Amino acid sequence: MKTEAPLLCWDIFSTRIHDIARKHSRIHDLAVLRDYQEQFGWNISLETLLNPRYDALVLTDTDQVILWVNQGFQDMTGYSKADALGRKPSFLQGKNTSSRTKNSFSQKLANNTSFTEIVLNYRKDNEEYLCEITVLPIQNHDNDTTHLLALEKEIL
Repeated sequence: MKTEAPLLCWDIFSTRIHDIARKHSRIHDLAVLRDYQEQFGWNISLETLLNPRYDALVLTDTDQVILWVNQGFQDMTGYSKADALGRKPSFLQGKNTSSRTKNSFSQKLANNTSFTEIVLNYRKDNEEYLCEITVLPIQNHDNDTTHLLALEKEIL
């Protein structure tokens, strides 16, 4: 007697594939950031920083010029890595982005401490989306801030 395997639920299968892809993406993100850590002598635990959930990562210098973004940035915004490199993250803001939020963001950046802010951003196709951004100043072994890392999560 031949028994047939039960049908698989594609929803469960696709969720599992998505989880595996997310795990591999995070491993890649961590590897790239470890290279930066080695190059600039960052005095941080990257594993601890990346523990919270995020959709996108944006690494800037202290002038807020983008040096690196992960694949999640492209997935969330529609902008490729090439589109983002050399620009400031403020290019994602637009006419409906609150000036109060922009000012708050600038003030918090000037304080050189970690913070979280919710910002109305725009995708490449000009669609608005809310983004929770956690900015982490990254210091080297001399406690000088060398970079800023933004962990970004779209608010649905």
